[in-house]
Amino acid sequence: MNKEEKISSLFLSDSYEGRNKHTYSSDNPTRDWLDRFKNKIKIQFPNLYVWLIKIVSPVYDVCSPKKFLSQYDMKSDVILNVGAGTFCYHKEIINLDIRKYDSVDIVGDITTLDMLENSVDAIVNIA
Repeated sequence: MNKEEKISSLFLSDSYEGRNKHTYSSDNPTRDWLDRFKNKIKIQFPNLYVWLIKIVSPVYDVCSPKKFLSQYDMKSDVILNVGAGTFCYHKEIINLDIRKYDSVDIVGDITTLDMLENSVDAIVNIA
Protein backbone atom coordinates (compact mmCIF):
# COMPACT_ATOMS: atom_id res chain seq x y z
CA MET A 1 0.00 0.00 0.00
CA ASN A 2 1.49 3.37 -0.99
CA LYS A 3 1.25 6.54 1.10
CA GLU A 4 -1.76 7.96 -0.81
CA GLU A 5 -3.67 4.70 -0.26
CA LYS A 6 -2.74 4.78 3.43
CA ILE A 7 -4.02 8.35 3.77
CA SER A 8 -7.25 7.44 1.97
CA SER A 9 -7.76 4.47 4.28
CA LEU A 10 -7.88 6.77 7.33
CA PHE A 11 -11.11 8.56 6.43
CA LEU A 12 -14.68 7.77 5.60
CA SER A 13 -14.93 8.14 1.83
CA ASP A 14 -17.42 11.03 1.96
CA SER A 15 -15.38 12.99 4.50
CA TYR A 16 -12.14 12.54 2.56
CA GLU A 17 -13.20 13.22 -1.02
CA GLY A 18 -13.49 16.80 -2.13
CA ARG A 19 -10.97 18.03 0.41
CA ASN A 20 -8.25 20.38 -0.77
CA LYS A 21 -5.46 17.81 -1.15
CA HIS A 22 -4.93 16.83 2.50
CA THR A 23 -5.62 20.16 4.20
CA TYR A 24 -8.30 20.26 6.86
CA SER A 25 -9.55 23.45 8.43
CA SER A 26 -8.18 24.41 11.79
CA ASP A 27 -7.63 27.63 13.63
CA ASN A 28 -3.90 28.14 13.58
CA PRO A 29 -3.09 31.33 15.44
CA THR A 30 0.49 32.37 15.95
CA ARG A 31 0.42 33.15 19.64
CA ASP A 32 3.45 35.21 20.60
CA TRP A 33 6.84 36.41 19.33
CA LEU A 34 8.59 33.16 20.30
CA ASP A 35 6.03 31.05 18.46
CA ARG A 36 6.35 33.28 15.37
CA PHE A 37 10.16 33.02 15.55
CA LYS A 38 10.09 29.22 15.91
CA ASN A 39 7.66 28.90 13.01
CA LYS A 40 9.86 31.08 10.80
CA ILE A 41 12.94 28.96 11.59
CA LYS A 42 10.97 25.73 10.98
CA ILE A 43 9.87 26.90 7.55
CA GLN A 44 13.08 28.54 6.35
CA PHE A 45 15.64 26.25 8.01
CA PRO A 46 13.97 22.93 8.96
CA ASN A 47 17.24 21.04 9.52
CA LEU A 48 18.61 23.83 11.71
CA TYR A 49 15.39 23.77 13.75
CA VAL A 50 15.66 20.02 14.38
CA TRP A 51 19.32 20.44 15.39
CA LEU A 52 18.51 23.33 17.75
CA ILE A 53 15.73 21.36 19.43
CA LYS A 54 18.11 18.44 20.02
CA ILE A 55 20.61 20.81 21.66
CA VAL A 56 18.26 23.14 23.58
CA SER A 57 15.55 20.72 24.69
CA PRO A 58 16.60 17.11 24.26
CA VAL A 59 13.96 14.46 24.82
CA TYR A 60 15.14 11.48 26.80
CA ASP A 61 12.98 8.43 26.41
CA VAL A 62 13.21 4.78 27.31
CA CYS A 63 12.35 3.60 23.83
CA SER A 64 13.77 5.49 20.88
CA PRO A 65 11.45 6.17 17.93
CA LYS A 66 13.61 4.00 15.66
CA LYS A 67 13.38 1.09 18.10
CA PHE A 68 9.61 1.56 18.49
CA LEU A 69 9.08 1.78 14.72
CA SER A 70 11.24 -1.28 14.01
CA GLN A 71 8.37 -3.54 15.13
CA TYR A 72 6.17 -2.29 12.26
CA ASP A 73 6.21 -3.00 8.53
CA MET A 74 6.63 0.38 6.87
CA LYS A 75 5.18 -0.87 3.58
CA SER A 76 1.87 -2.21 4.93
CA ASP A 77 1.26 -0.69 8.38
CA VAL A 78 -0.38 2.72 8.67
CA ILE A 79 1.77 4.85 10.99
CA LEU A 80 0.84 8.41 11.88
CA ASN A 81 3.37 10.96 13.13
CA VAL A 82 1.22 13.47 15.04
CA GLY A 83 2.80 16.90 15.47
CA ALA A 84 5.42 16.02 12.89
CA GLY A 85 6.61 19.56 12.27
CA THR A 86 9.51 19.48 9.83
CA PHE A 87 10.73 16.03 10.85
CA CYS A 88 10.13 12.85 8.85
CA TYR A 89 11.07 9.44 10.33
CA HIS A 90 10.43 7.43 7.18
CA LYS A 91 8.96 8.16 3.74
CA GLU A 92 6.09 5.71 4.37
CA ILE A 93 4.96 7.33 7.64
CA ILE A 94 2.06 9.78 7.36
CA ASN A 95 3.07 13.13 8.86
CA LEU A 96 0.32 15.25 10.39
CA ASP A 97 0.73 18.74 11.78
CA ILE A 98 -1.44 21.77 12.43
CA ARG A 99 0.89 23.78 10.19
CA LYS A 100 1.85 23.18 6.56
CA TYR A 101 5.51 22.24 6.24
CA ASP A 102 7.12 20.53 3.26
CA SER A 103 7.27 17.17 5.05
CA VAL A 104 3.63 17.26 6.28
CA ASP A 105 1.12 15.04 4.45
CA ILE A 106 -2.04 16.07 6.33
CA VAL A 107 -2.50 19.58 7.71
CA GLY A 108 -5.09 19.76 10.46
CA ASP A 109 -5.98 19.38 14.10
CA ILE A 110 -5.97 15.71 15.12
CA THR A 111 -8.89 16.32 17.46
CA THR A 112 -11.15 17.46 14.59
CA LEU A 113 -10.28 14.90 11.90
CA ASP A 114 -13.05 12.43 11.07
CA MET A 115 -10.96 9.26 11.00
CA LEU A 116 -12.16 5.67 10.87
CA GLU A 117 -11.81 3.59 14.02
CA ASN A 118 -8.83 1.21 14.02
CA SER A 119 -7.44 2.75 10.82
CA VAL A 120 -3.98 3.41 12.32
CA ASP A 121 -1.52 0.73 13.39
CA ALA A 122 0.80 3.07 15.33
CA ILE A 123 1.06 6.70 16.39
CA VAL A 124 4.34 8.51 16.96
CA ASN A 125 4.56 11.81 18.84
CA ILE A 126 7.77 13.34 20.09
CA ALA A 127 7.17 16.55 22.02
